[in-house]
Amino acid sequence: MALRRSSPAGPEDAVRVILDGSAAMGLESLCGPWDHDAEVESVADELAGAPRSSEGRLRQLDTVTGWLANSPGGRPVVGLVSGPVWLGAEAAGDDAQAALDVASDFVADRFRSLCELGVRHVVVLEAGDGRAVGGGAAAEAHTPVMRLARHFGVPVTLVALDEAVPASDLGYDRWVSPSGGSDDLGLLTAASLRDRSPSGGARAGSLVTEYLLPEVEPARVREVAASRGRS
Repeated sequence: MALRRSSPAGPEDAVRVILDGSAAMGLESLCGPWDHDAEVESVADELAGAPRSSEGRLRQLDTVTGWLANSPGGRPVVGLVSGPVWLGAEAAGDDAQAALDVASDFVADRFRSLCELGVRHVVVLEAGDGRAVGGGAAAEAHTPVMRLARHFGVPVTLVALDEAVPASDLGYDRWVSPSGGSDDLGLLTAASLRDRSPSGGARAGSLVTEYLLPEVEPARVREVAASRGRS
């Protein structure tokens, strides 16, 4: 997408686009594909007791991620998954706690799948979207991910996309939010890259970008990263 190509027609094309786009941006790691809508649909289907209608889409993402992890060159692959609070809230029916429990199990399953595909790092993207997020329930929902991370020996980073997420209270060693983060991490938002607005926050030693859309130019990523710290 960084090269302004049309959407990939299949897994082989997706691998080529990701490899070429990562090279254009000068990235040292590859980012596997991610489909938040498919994840929400899966959780909603489970809550309704229905088969996962988006299972095929998720399998195709995993195919691409697995091929990337085994591509020549040996660049590490980062896997993405939405957080249980975000998924539970968007898929919720009448029982918010039941939705959070189902979402927690789903995220753990996705995390396990990514690790088994050979990713070297997993990023959990969490959002409150303006809703109040209870720290205790949220931390419990994230516990299975941290257990799996220890089991597989795969590092995990929590990326809180808004301040409604109590990022520092969820138990992660590595986390980042719009206002700060652990280990000198800083969050570079998609809006600041797209609109050329100030990125905000303190200067960081390592920057984590929000999920980038096609309208974000590779040169802008390099420019802002250089002004904030090292990429």
